[in-house]
Amino acid sequence: MNAAVMGAHMTIYEQAKQMELESRKVYEGLADLTANEGLKTICTMLARFEQNHYDIFDAMEKRSKIPPVAVLKADDLKKIFRAMKKNDPSLAIGKQQLEIYRKSLAAEEAAEAFYKKSAENEKDGSRRAEILAIADEEHKHARFIGTILVLVSRPIEWLENAEWNHLTDY
Repeated sequence: MNAAVMGAHMTIYEQAKQMELESRKVYEGLADLTANEGLKTICTMLARFEQNHYDIFDAMEKRSKIPPVAVLKADDLKKIFRAMKKNDPSLAIGKQQLEIYRKSLAAEEAAEAFYKKSAENEKDGSRRAEILAIADEEHKHARFIGTILVLVSRPIEWLENAEWNHLTDY
């Protein structure tokens, strides 16, 4: 759900939790739709990251101990891609899945922008830092989903020629 569409009476925490919950469900749905184990692993991993973000915003809302931000690591992604190249380089997906990836990219970009704007309005420095850390993770997710879009559009060529040099540690 787009943050602008959400009710004006919702707090940033409620809006953020709703966005993260919806993103988690999308990634879980993509994991269920794909037959490729590598893509399934990636989607499941992204769903866990979205749950982590939800948990952080929930803790902020409740003013309880904030869990650490889960970080998307380039080495983890490289291992998955190498296994995909070795085990199952065919990544045939339907138009429906491709459209879901595109919408996921747009949602990640929107979440990043929302969190950056929300951080500007946060008076508490430590909370602002947490919100910005999540915005940074959403940026990484967007870059990663963009890479996945290229991958599923041209799978064999991408896996064969990939140097993974664009997957740097953040």
